[in-house]
Amino acid sequence: CCLTADDNHKVFVRKGGNGSLPCEPALQAHKIYNLQWWKEDKKIVEIENERIILWQVAENVAFVPESGALSIRFVTFADSGEYHCIVNNKKENGLMRFYVQERSDGTVRLQK
Repeated sequence: CCLTADDNHKVFVRKGGNGSLPCEPALQAHKIYNLQWWKEDKKIVEIENERIILWQVAENVAFVPESGALSIRFVTFADSGEYHCIVNNKKENGLMRFYVQERSDGTVRLQK
């Protein structure tokens, strides 16, 4: 029925830190014809025919073309949520959960 982010697809970042969301399907694909990143129900990045379109992207979010990842700098609570990377119109394995935690000592803990 539904796609869910398991423990292997959760990223934890301290507020104010930097984080990265890998696009697992891009790492596994032999050839990428198109790639999309969604946050919740909003498309934020689309690549088709080597043309990159940034839709509703916050200023602190950048797309990394070499790996298909999203890089998020100076993380805020607004960056929390479900992100989905879709490669070649296949929806498997691309769901990531991004958690922003209250800042304590400034360290970043990433889980993959």
